[in-house]
Order: sequence, then structure tokens, then C-alpha cells
Amino acid sequence: MQDFYVEEKKVIIFVLCILMLGIGLSGLKKYMPQLANSIIYLEASDEVPLAQHEQTKLKTSEKQGIVCINQANPQELSQLSGIGPVIAQRIVDYRRQNGRFKSKAELMRVKGIGPKKFEKIKENISLE
Repeated sequence: MQDFYVEEKKVIIFVLCILMLGIGLSGLKKYMPQLANSIIYLEASDEVPLAQHEQTKLKTSEKQGIVCINQANPQELSQLSGIGPVIAQRIVDYRRQNGRFKSKAELMRVKGIGPKKFEKIKENISLE
């Protein structure tokens, strides 16, 4: 690396660091998905950058009114019939502790969602 300028060395080191971080997160997601989800998950706030708003559109299909329970934030989950902010937060907390939902019915393990409430929302939720 003697033939490179100082600025070029900095760029090369930066690119290598980003590459190593990506490889590390990829391995973490593969071998420890629950831990990776809790580390990588970003809570949405009122001051959400524009790029994050674009990601939010992917989580909720407005055409069909479908909410992905494995990706949606509490605000999106609150759009479901009978799901308020408290239960929406419980869904997110359950997902953080237990990983992705493997079936729609698993949602009934969240406190506050029983068979009646599940019947009301099951057509409006998806796993992907």
C-alpha cells in the first residue's frame, strides 16, 4: 500500500470495514436470527428519513390492506381492526424475543389477541 495516497488508503480501509461489517451481520442473521433482529431492528419515530418511509410502504400493502406481522412497526400494526398501540407494541416485543412469526395463528400467543380478535384480522395479515 505504499503506492497509494493517504486519501486512497482511507477509502480502501473504509470499504474493507464496510465489507467486514456486512459479512459479520450476514453471518449473525444466518446463525443467530433472533439476536440479529434485536440488533438491527430500528424503531420508527415521528422523524423518519424519506428512505425509511419507502421501506414502510413495502411492509404494508395499502391496495389490499395487508400488514406483514414480521416486519411492520407498531404504527402499521395499529391499523389492524382491534389492535391499538399497546397490543401493537406487544406484537413487536414478541417478535424481538421469539423471532419471526412462523404462522398467522402464532399471533394468538401475544397477550391481548384471542381467537375472536384473530378471526377479525387474519385476512389482513401476512408473514411476508
